[in-house]
Amino acid sequence: MSTSVLDRPSTVISQPLVTPLDCEERRASQPDVPATWLSRMMLKSYMSSFNLFLSELGWVPRRILEVGSGDGTMLSYVAQTFMQSQVIGVEFDPETIAEAKEKNCCRIEFVEISPAETLPFKDNYFDVVISHGFLGRSGLPRHWVKEMSRVSAEGLILSAPTPMGYKWVRRMPGAQDAKLIGKKVFQPGVEPVGLAQMKTWVERSGLTVESVASPLPYTMILARKPQTKP
Repeated sequence: MSTSVLDRPSTVISQPLVTPLDCEERRASQPDVPATWLSRMMLKSYMSSFNLFLSELGWVPRRILEVGSGDGTMLSYVAQTFMQSQVIGVEFDPETIAEAKEKNCCRIEFVEISPAETLPFKDNYFDVVISHGFLGRSGLPRHWVKEMSRVSAEGLILSAPTPMGYKWVRRMPGAQDAKLIGKKVFQPGVEPVGLAQMKTWVERSGLTVESVASPLPYTMILARKPQTKP
């Protein structure tokens, strides 16, 4: 039987969280990412919200999973923030998995999954599950939110592009080339997801939405799983 993270002694976060400026400088230094002003603006806003949600945890997660980890850019940030945590990413595409393994340190583990299967982990195995933009390209968003909830002991940090966010950002110069966390903002096959729909999937999976942020063109939510006291 898994032990709730609330039943374990809490460890106060002592490592400095990754700042938006750190992320901007690291992304801009990579030659394959156009350092447009729009990319930098979105990155500052997104990482500010993400780091706020991480700080709201108040303790260091032992295990962290990212569903739809792409080339591992976000997991690299997370691994630097939580140096002692086990960090795992899952992704559909074997070529993307190979790229992630090549670009990132051996401490981060990447696992290939198929689009319709269950996550290959036990219930409540991870303290926290994160996912950036995955729901809009997963094809089965409700299924994957349910799976993320199943393997998380504490809760989820999810983000997805919204219809209004897409509409607003698409009008801006540089939008078609803009990237965020190692992924192009506008990709074929990615469908925007409304906040109400995200909340419905999360709540039907047994979680409670605790915080909401809107780093355009995304909506980000922090959802908690109810904890059962012994």
